[in-house]
Amino acid sequence: MVDTSQDVETLKTQLMTLSNVLPEKQKILVKGKVVKDGDDLTKFGLKDGLTIMMMGTAEEKLLKEPEKPVQFLEDMTPEERARALNEKAAVVISAGLDNLGNTCYLNSVLQCMRRMNELKFALKNLGAPAQG
Repeated sequence: MVDTSQDVETLKTQLMTLSNVLPEKQKILVKGKVVKDGDDLTKFGLKDGLTIMMMGTAEEKLLKEPEKPVQFLEDMTPEERARALNEKAAVVISAGLDNLGNTCYLNSVLQCMRRMNELKFALKNLGAPAQG
């Protein structure tokens, strides 16, 4: 939570505790406007849920290596993927088509449609008799 009665330096210090980016290396943007050190935070209209953007490079000495290495879904075996996603079976069903030239757009549309539960339900019940 940002206290708008505080100055920009306090905000930058709070952001440093979250990101390990030193205040002098931070660039903060609110609604596309750059926040400068002497600015009054109340003029930016900060409120709960508002997204601000902070850019900067974290200090190497403050960075910590993850406790266990990051493992991406693409690199997992079907069994590891099922375990990670808390699924019962390790059945791998392709989300779309193999990319054949310009089919990447069609493939992405199919992947989006696959995640639409309403569409899945409607297609499953397409041939079912109407209940009523």
